[in-house]
Amino acid sequence: MGETVAKHLSDIPGDQLTLIDCVISREDKIKCLEREIKYREKVYGRLVANGTMDPEKAYREVAIMTAILEDYQQ
Repeated sequence: MGETVAKHLSDIPGDQLTLIDCVISREDKIKCLEREIKYREKVYGRLVANGTMDPEKAYREVAIMTAILEDYQQ
């Protein structure tokens, strides 16, 4: 079952975009989590490589998102 949201997508003045009665399904959430995990792996890997992010923090952040994804997949 999806949930309905009405949220601002941008906080930039004069460029407000609002979703009204947008249904977000479980599948939408799963796909978004999968994209976010891939994004974080890419970005965090780069940050760890250049020394601006602690490897343990990077691993934990990805692990948390992976755990959330696993919750949705049950």
